[in-house]
Amino acid sequence: PCYWTHSELLPVFSCAAVVLGVTTSALGSWVEKVGPRMSGVVGSCFWSAALLTTAAGVETHTLPLVYLGYGVLGGVGWVSMFMYCCSS
Repeated sequence: PCYWTHSELLPVFSCAAVVLGVTTSALGSWVEKVGPRMSGVVGSCFWSAALLTTAAGVETHTLPLVYLGYGVLGGVGWVSMFMYCCSS
């Protein structure tokens, strides 16, 4: 009763990939304006928040927190740090 099924957990990565794609188009001009260093800092903050939120979701066994943490915040963190590498 306390376990998640594969079908409940597998879409978390897909959610992160979708958020990554949407955020890439939304943040492209922002990264050009603020520069790669700020993009890296923001990406690190989002990724840290993603890990903490995901950990809280796993600890409390709350699936929406896992989706929010890894799927949404993690996707934004990935793209910010990826854009940092590409724009350096």
